[in-house]
Amino acid sequence: MSSSTSAIFSADDIGTDIVTIHVGPERKAFAIHKNLICNRSDFFSKAFNGPFKEGVDGTMHLPEDDPEAFSALVVWIYRDQLPLFPSERFTDDRDGCERYIDILLPFFLLAEKLCINALANQIMDRIQDVQLKHDSLFSCSQLEDIYANTHRGSKVRTYGVLNEIRRSLVPESEYDANEEDENSEEKFLEELLKLQESQTDIGRDFILLHMQYGHRFHPGNDRADAQIRDSKTGFGRCFFHTHAKSEVCHLGPEPEDTKGA
Repeated sequence: MSSSTSAIFSADDIGTDIVTIHVGPERKAFAIHKNLICNRSDFFSKAFNGPFKEGVDGTMHLPEDDPEAFSALVVWIYRDQLPLFPSERFTDDRDGCERYIDILLPFFLLAEKLCINALANQIMDRIQDVQLKHDSLFSCSQLEDIYANTHRGSKVRTYGVLNEIRRSLVPESEYDANEEDENSEEKFLEELLKLQESQTDIGRDFILLHMQYGHRFHPGNDRADAQIRDSKTGFGRCFFHTHAKSEVCHLGPEPEDTKGA
């Protein structure tokens, strides 16, 4: 499938065939040009162009997926556009950022499930940028959803855990802690320990990533930050991307001086 994320296409690219995809337990229906969705995703191409039921009647059912995330997928297919931030729905502050991440995560999970690397990589970039701007990290409930719905090695798992490793190593002298902050940190630690009981992979990832990258988070001028996409302070431009062989990043070929980790 094409790895291009350009939303410029001709009438021939669009075609005339329409497929219908029913999403979620309420079976919300989405009518989409077959050519477009198949050119974006091998998953849909194999289903609608093969000898399966979906290819015969032009319909598919995705009862376990999020209709809002699928609606965002349709917008991306036609417009090459992620949900906007800031917007009327998502204010340009920390609260708006956290609500926005609640929307992006199911969108990322859908993109990863459907193996649409170009989309998953764009979403990861947006998560990094927005969380960096508003000094935000995943909540325990967000980490719970991530670990419950992704596979080992998922880049969003790696990103979340590396941020927690950095958080665990930040000296108290680097921020103005007050009683509310201290209570919040204590509550977060309790929630994180409970999360480890239900999602044991998070403890495994914490140990493995700490052994591999923990030294980069110790105090110093070049202490790593997973939310930055350079090769000095961050882990490199494409560290949290997934690229198949011969697949070019949506940002273009990566220069040597931006490769990190």
